[in-house]
Amino acid sequence: MTLDELERQYLRQVYTSFEGDTQQLAQALGVSTRTLYRKLKKAGVGDT
Repeated sequence: MTLDELERQYLRQVYTSFEGDTQQLAQALGVSTRTLYRKLKKAGVGDT
């Protein structure tokens, strides 16, 4: 499993556990919402 695949899988899990609340998710991950949206889009997660 590559690092990108691991990140994609983790993002799917936490996105689901936070019920799509990107503000709280970004805060919990310690990243800006802009960075989170970019990562979610790259991973194909959510409505981004």
